[in-house]
Amino acid sequence: VMDDNGLTGTIPGNLGILPLQVIDLDNNTLTGELPTELFMATSLQVIDLDSNGFEGTIPEQIANLPDLYYLQLDFNDFYGGLPSQLATL
Repeated sequence: VMDDNGLTGTIPGNLGILPLQVIDLDNNTLTGELPTELFMATSLQVIDLDSNGFEGTIPEQIANLPDLYYLQLDFNDFYGGLPSQLATL
């Protein structure tokens, strides 16, 4: 949990190799696109990235997270819709 810490930069893709259950980086100034490698961490249950400066589309690999039950991505600059594969979670 690293919310409200004034973090800047991008999320490194190699976080996806860690056995993470929670990524809580909300209310920082992180930017860039979400790395698809992030969603290799199939143990993720919570992703809270709201109130940053992320952009691009939400990767369809997010549907590869079978235990995901909380997803918060608001107040960023994403475009497009949610991947249709999320309906299968």
